[in-house]
Amino acid sequence: MTTKRILLAGTFDAQMAHFIQHLRKHATQGDDDSQYKFALLASGAIKALDDVACFEANPADNVSFDKAIAQYDAVVWFALTPRDDATAVPGSVYDIELWRAFQLARALQFQASALHASIPLIFATRIFPTDARPLGAVYDHWRKLYNIFNTSVDNLHIIRSSIEISEDDALFMAFVEYATRHSAPDMSRDMSWLNVARPVDKGSMSKAIADALQSSRRDIAKRRQTNLVGDGVVSYAELLAAVRRGLHDKHMIATRMRCLASPTARRRAQFFAETRKFHAIDDAVPIPYDDRHAECSSWATQRAEDIVDERAIPVRLLLDVEPLRHHDASAFIVRRIANAPKRSLYDTTQLLMHWLPSYFKKSLNIEKASGDLLLCKISRITLCEIEQKADAPFFNRLIVHRPYTHSPLFTIGLAMLPVNASDAGTLLVACHTPSDNRLLCSLFARVIHAFGLFVEEYG
Repeated sequence: MTTKRILLAGTFDAQMAHFIQHLRKHATQGDDDSQYKFALLASGAIKALDDVACFEANPADNVSFDKAIAQYDAVVWFALTPRDDATAVPGSVYDIELWRAFQLARALQFQASALHASIPLIFATRIFPTDARPLGAVYDHWRKLYNIFNTSVDNLHIIRSSIEISEDDALFMAFVEYATRHSAPDMSRDMSWLNVARPVDKGSMSKAIADALQSSRRDIAKRRQTNLVGDGVVSYAELLAAVRRGLHDKHMIATRMRCLASPTARRRAQFFAETRKFHAIDDAVPIPYDDRHAECSSWATQRAEDIVDERAIPVRLLLDVEPLRHHDASAFIVRRIANAPKRSLYDTTQLLMHWLPSYFKKSLNIEKASGDLLLCKISRITLCEIEQKADAPFFNRLIVHRPYTHSPLFTIGLAMLPVNASDAGTLLVACHTPSDNRLLCSLFARVIHAFGLFVEEYG
């Protein structure tokens, strides 16, 4: 019996927990000739997944990501549930997650070129428009993840799912929570309720990921995409009506579901509003004419009744992650520059390499040792050297060395997704500071912010 090592990343939600249970159950029942060993790519333990190992990888450390990839047979990235910060505030958890995605894509490329082993990445996400139409904050972030992986990872299987009628699914739970809070919506004022979905039954996502793992191979680089949709088509209004039929005593429901007042529920409400703005089916596939929507409605009613009848509060969809330790959080700074510049990433890194010394005005003399190396001097004394490293077409580093040694003072990384047909591009600048000193970290944050303003105005 073989052991498959799977690295889990992205949003740690109930879908991920169900997927782990699904694989373990089928392996125990003999439906699979493999055993599975899981690890979470996170800097803190997951309370609800105590038996799953946690692989801590510093977001700014290339080596830690390379080691993570080398130890596992496949990576599964979950983007099904909104995280706890859907804003565009610089340094938000969404920026850090984008940086992790760039790092992961770089590590996969490095592994494929160095060891000739193309490790498969399975990206589990929702069905949403991937063209240039405006999207809400959550879906705009997932579209950036989609573009990063789709353009940078060769051995990739993207699974895009419609609503899963399950208490594990954030969208279906949003239907239940909306029904407990609101009366029937006025569709003459909000036409988004007439958009349609093709729901799938409980466990469909876990089974789809398991099937993708079985069909994926390390030695074959191939991009695949699966749209996980059901046979029946139903509008959001019809699905909400079906959920409301399954809810009988709203007072008791509100009492049992105390999580309605939680930040998790509020994130789901925002997510629900964003989702209703477009069809949760693939626009390229014609909508079939059939009467299977009655079956979808029946599933939704029955699932809502099951949730109401449970004595325990429904599972929290966004699993709690213990806070990062102080030195981990402070030693890493990431800033997103609103739109990627028109110049290439290499040229942008060159710009930063020359701009960085000039930020300190006339106190430094700059001497070019080579195309990718600058010497920063006061008079004739060399204070530091700035060296550029190109790790991937979308990932570069500037390493500030002590003079005439290769002991780095600090590292600045740049990751860029160019402007394309569906996105205005993304430029992230990150700094791995040598210590968690607040003043030093604040200084680096100000420097990165100033460069961001410079690029936005002149880049």
